[in-house]
Amino acid sequence: MSRVLYIHGFASSGQSWKAQALEDYMGSQGMEPPLHPTVPVEPLRAIDVLSELIQKFNVELVIGSSLGGFYALALYDRFAKQTVLLNPSLRPWITLSGYTGPVKRHYSGDFFYWSEKHVKELEQLGKVMDYEKFDNKKLHFYLAKDDEVINHDEIPYLFPQADIKFYNDCKHTCVKFKDFLPEILQVLKD
Repeated sequence: MSRVLYIHGFASSGQSWKAQALEDYMGSQGMEPPLHPTVPVEPLRAIDVLSELIQKFNVELVIGSSLGGFYALALYDRFAKQTVLLNPSLRPWITLSGYTGPVKRHYSGDFFYWSEKHVKELEQLGKVMDYEKFDNKKLHFYLAKDDEVINHDEIPYLFPQADIKFYNDCKHTCVKFKDFLPEILQVLKD
């Protein structure tokens, strides 16, 4: 049975509402529960941990939100699995450079420390990926027209053959995620 890996965004956790919605929906469909770990703060370590999960559990679909979308793209570059990207950050070393210091994690309330070293690790990951050379056929983008955090205008140009959908009233948190789940999980059957 195919496994699904969900990767949360910055300051979120494996207990996010999207991770829980995915688990509930997959359970209602009689599917194997998704993997939705709380990702290590250190970007290079996060990629190592996520890579191990993909290999160990034969993951066939990776879903990433925001920073998790960037990680999903890095994993796509390595494994070319079906990949769903929810408002991904394509350059998180820029968008997250202003968050250095203690950061409170959503859902758990605990704190982690985001450092300049973490920002540099993101940039290091980004430098080895050439989005324009990606085989886009297994990439599926769900983008909010009203994303208040990230502008997605360049995505259709960087990923011209990808499946790209823009939505109104969705916000950066992708509030319509539950509505997308039947379509998202259809890629496992195609």
